[in-house]
Amino acid sequence: MISQIVVKSVVGDISDFQSGTRGPFDAVMTNPPFYDAGTVPDRPGQNSIHAVMQFPLSTWIKKCLSLLEKDGLFAIIHRAERLSDIIQSLSSCGAIIVIPLWPKTGRSAGRVIVTARKGRKSPTTLHPGLVLHAENDAYTPEADAILRDGGTFEFSP
Repeated sequence: MISQIVVKSVVGDISDFQSGTRGPFDAVMTNPPFYDAGTVPDRPGQNSIHAVMQFPLSTWIKKCLSLLEKDGLFAIIHRAERLSDIIQSLSSCGAIIVIPLWPKTGRSAGRVIVTARKGRKSPTTLHPGLVLHAENDAYTPEADAILRDGGTFEFSP
């Protein structure tokens, strides 16, 4: 038996979305700005205006969750140092999976991908994660397959 899946992608700024106006959705994936106002590091040559959040991360996540169906999948990528804030904001969720992204072997994770299911009470899981760069700064074969070749990253949300 072949199942048909219909995907409708909606791209936009979460601050423009109102609860229920375009949803509910089966999944919401977000890559919010990484910094609060006044905390953006100096990055010469890069426009940092898109790196600043207009409201707290907890509000961002709450807005995303309000767009989800019960049992809907939420996914976020953010700085690893904000992991506790992310998990606290997911108190209405379960089946939380934390996927660390290491810049190189032996270094602390710089980013995390966190997924969760709205309304579930399942436990949190720490995934083995992914090392992004080899010592020569080239992507690892695993990262390269995902980023350049459309490969998959296996985990069970």
